[in-house]
Amino acid sequence: ARSRSALALDAADPGAHLGLGVLAQDAADPDQALAHYQAALAADPGQAGVWNNLGTLYQEQGERERARGCYGQALALDPADADALNNLGALLAGEDRLAEAEARYRAAIAARPDFAEARKNLGAVLAALGDTPAAVECYRTALQLDPGLSEAAFKLAALTGDATPGTAPADYVTALFDNYAGEYDLHLTGSLGYRVPERLAARLAEPAALRREDPADGGGRSA
Repeated sequence: ARSRSALALDAADPGAHLGLGVLAQDAADPDQALAHYQAALAADPGQAGVWNNLGTLYQEQGERERARGCYGQALALDPADADALNNLGALLAGEDRLAEAEARYRAAIAARPDFAEARKNLGAVLAALGDTPAAVECYRTALQLDPGLSEAAFKLAALTGDATPGTAPADYVTALFDNYAGEYDLHLTGSLGYRVPERLAARLAEPAALRREDPADGGGRSA
């Protein structure tokens, strides 16, 4: 409500556009969020927080390069922006650039020592790199800072052999699928090489005689 009131008074208020952009992004309205973030930057391109938020919006949509550029802009304005460092780390980790992701997470923690999310993320990278003791320490510290980080608790239990829940925490599963949604088509057709619709369409476009004679069809039943 405050953001809308401020915007009514001054349509060029970057803070109001930032607030409305966050609300729209939380409400899963990316077009409206994008419009507000762009308006905020048009009014003041020196807002590191807006660049960071715009990066998260692009990352949610699977637009990695745009997200990377936004985080770069945020860090150019504020090299100690812990949120941008953490988000860039997540982007790099998603590309299996683990050493680079580790460096960003450590920088985020140096900038904000009580950043529980960054410590949890660092733990995941260290576990993937095979440094289990350091990963365990990261998860434990993250949980001390924020006992509500169920993902950290779940992964810590898995690493230490403590009692692990029968299923992953619901918020962890939700976040996992939300983060993957924007890249699903690219991963399916790129990494997994899924081409069934294209091949089926090409097959149906062939003359019927060719389809009957194709030895690759195979698999007929014996009489």
